[in-house]
Amino acid sequence: MIDESERMMILNTTRAMDDNYKRMSYEQKKKSPGLMAALSFIIPGLGQMVMGRIGKGLLIFFFSWLIIPWIYGIYNAYKMTEDYNSELYNLMFTAQYQQPYQAPPQQQYSQQQPPPQPQQPYQPSTPPQDEPYRRQ
Repeated sequence: MIDESERMMILNTTRAMDDNYKRMSYEQKKKSPGLMAALSFIIPGLGQMVMGRIGKGLLIFFFSWLIIPWIYGIYNAYKMTEDYNSELYNLMFTAQYQQPYQAPPQQQYSQQQPPPQPQQPYQPSTPPQDEPYRRQ
């Protein structure tokens, strides 16, 4: 639910916060599942669009005359908001205890296997010159 740029921003900003400030920030960032379900009830797909899933919201909007996509949209908006809130909570309160990302070590070449040689640039070969056309 949370895209990578927002995830990194949350991790970087909450790293230096104390628990009280984290709770306050969490309460400001979390979204109301009931409100998203109500928006999807009033205008089918609006809850998904507010949560950032524009394509899914438009599909639900255009097929809401079938009633089943409309009911699914209400449920999905509620569930998507709950998932967003739980992911936000996990990022803010438990991510500080996780190890930071470390890039894998670069491959070391052993003495038995020499490093790969760079390829030579492509040089087109010149075609053989034919004798000029002679009249007979």
